[in-house]
Amino acid sequence: MSLASVLSSSWSSILARRSLTALSCNGVFQAVPHPGPCLTNYQQNRFKQKKIRFKALKPAKEKKKHEPKSPLQTKKVVKRKINPEFEARYPTDNIWLHKHYPVQKLALEVAIMKHKAYADPMMLNNLDGLLYADMELNMETKKKTKFLSTVKGTVVFPHLFDDNTKTRCILFTKDIATVTEGLSAGATHAGGQELLDMIKSEALSRSMYDYVVCTPDIYSDLLSYRHIFKDKFPHQKQGTVGTDVKTIITSLMNGIQYECKKTSEEAAIMQVAFGKLNMETEDLVKNFLKLVDKLCVNRSPNLKPFITNVKIIAPPSEEVFHVQVQKYVPGYGVPEKKAEETSTTMKTKGMEDEEEEGRKDEKDEDSDDDNDDSKDRSTVN
Repeated sequence: MSLASVLSSSWSSILARRSLTALSCNGVFQAVPHPGPCLTNYQQNRFKQKKIRFKALKPAKEKKKHEPKSPLQTKKVVKRKINPEFEARYPTDNIWLHKHYPVQKLALEVAIMKHKAYADPMMLNNLDGLLYADMELNMETKKKTKFLSTVKGTVVFPHLFDDNTKTRCILFTKDIATVTEGLSAGATHAGGQELLDMIKSEALSRSMYDYVVCTPDIYSDLLSYRHIFKDKFPHQKQGTVGTDVKTIITSLMNGIQYECKKTSEEAAIMQVAFGKLNMETEDLVKNFLKLVDKLCVNRSPNLKPFITNVKIIAPPSEEVFHVQVQKYVPGYGVPEKKAEETSTTMKTKGMEDEEEEGRKDEKDEDSDDDNDDSKDRSTVN
């Protein structure tokens, strides 16, 4: 076998691998591209498969280690026990350390006189300032799981004063004479269907009035506007529906609004002005009692007192005087009496039950003796 034949065979095999054909022209091999692909089965299957793109793995979340609770969270809240000896302490001097004595509660008259002394022209010069009752309320009801949502309303004091607020009231009625009467009493707007059209078109918005008063003849027409009035809708229990328009409007114009602010489900706070420092002390006491009666009028006697704490303040003075609540708020001392009554009734019931049991035992013994005697007689016979 010659060398040329060996070389040609090797060259043709190399060209075949590279998808080329070898042609000899005058004994010279020339490389010509192969007309079609020359691939193996493995290569054909490989190119048929689609490329798969894999998403990058998300970084693993670091597990939070259990952090120890702060010392404030680990400590248990322990209610302070009331020490009767500590509560009975009373400072003999006008200067004392707070940690050695309980909070000193004064009579209402004394607290008012102290505020008047601070408002003297030589000190704060605030005799025209308002006097406020800062109260803490008990929002519990007869059911343990239900509490009062809010407490709000209007109180008309027996001795009126100016609290520097303007009350706006509108009147709805069909009577023309009542319209003039309401406007003279102080209503900002008064009318019938034309006034309802103004409210419907929002020409008279909800922020332009504080109270809505109506007469019974137009009450049914106002029911379709309940969604506009919301909590300002007139109600007979609130005293905003009636025929005596003049007295209703004057009471609302001269009344003082109050509303509580809840601190928890079972407690709330409320601050109400009940007079000015330049008023007489007796008049201020009467106004305060009127406020207490207004708040506690619907309180059940079986529940705890509605007002738990009262502080008298007179801004801008920073002095705060606590008032002896049990003297002015109803409900204090009632639960203790009831507890004593229940204990005595339980004792009497227990004594009666013991007496009944003793009588039953005596009857059983007598019946047993009678049975024994009858048996003895039968044996003798």
